[in-house]
Amino acid sequence: MLKNANSFDPLRLFFHLVRTGRTLFRAHEGRWYSRSERYFLKVYDSHDAAERERLVLNAIKNMQPQTFDVPQTLNLVEKGEQSAILMEYVKGNELEPSTHSFLMFGTSETLNTFFHLGHALREFHDIIPITLHSNITTSKKSLVDSVKEMVNTLRDYGVLSPDDTSTILQVMKSVDICENVLRVVRLHGEAYFTHMRFSDNIFIFLDLEKSFEGPAYYDLATFLVSMYASVLVSKRSMQRLALLRNAFLRGYFGSDVPSASLRIAELSVILQEILKLHMSSKVDLSIRVRLLCRLKLRRFLWLLEAMLTSSDSRGLTKDVRLSS
Repeated sequence: MLKNANSFDPLRLFFHLVRTGRTLFRAHEGRWYSRSERYFLKVYDSHDAAERERLVLNAIKNMQPQTFDVPQTLNLVEKGEQSAILMEYVKGNELEPSTHSFLMFGTSETLNTFFHLGHALREFHDIIPITLHSNITTSKKSLVDSVKEMVNTLRDYGVLSPDDTSTILQVMKSVDICENVLRVVRLHGEAYFTHMRFSDNIFIFLDLEKSFEGPAYYDLATFLVSMYASVLVSKRSMQRLALLRNAFLRGYFGSDVPSASLRIAELSVILQEILKLHMSSKVDLSIRVRLLCRLKLRRFLWLLEAMLTSSDSRGLTKDVRLSS
């Protein structure tokens, strides 16, 4: 039934794959995914989101990237209020298993993987001409002001302790944010740790419907924070994750890594998540959703504390040159 990609019903295809036992299913933020050995079906609630991702994927394919890949789109179908893209299924390894292996055994192969991932993300940022607009902070002052505003808001809500508030504000005063982290690029938009795969140092970037124009730090900080949130099991492991962080940033920037500037961006991403989760836990949602929000909130508050107290963060008030 997949021979003619121009005439398929996404819901019928999905249930066919379920019946034949050749599918994996995942629901996330109003989207669902189904895959077989050769094909990947992604259904969207919005026609605009589907069309945006199709355009981005096709533009990247036409540019023939050297260090990364994206799925080839086969067809876009609109049905009622939903749209679906049928695309090729690109095989690759998830980052989480190798990251856990690094935390336990310190394998140098994982450092190499993260270095090449940084290099691949740099190519992604540079490969498509900028055509869209950004709602993300793109100046030093506005980034600093937004972090300070979130810190003060969370302090007033009683979410942040006076000590954490003081520590963050002190770091903000000590760091001079570099211009190269504010460089406007074509962003992935959802550069989460779980949205990337790799195979032989070629990386597969997934879920690009929110790709837009914005400052480079947004993708970099999103990736790093999602990595911490996914694999961090103790404050001590934060020091080992710092090695992966440095390898990733060195792959992206070269030897002159704006490490402290990126730490401000990471704080910004974490504080945004904490504020969003705190507000979500207070609104009239189901008990299950409120409980999940509170559990995630505790996770990110613990992550913030681990970042502020780790030896890698506590004296990190200037950018550094990393040896290759």
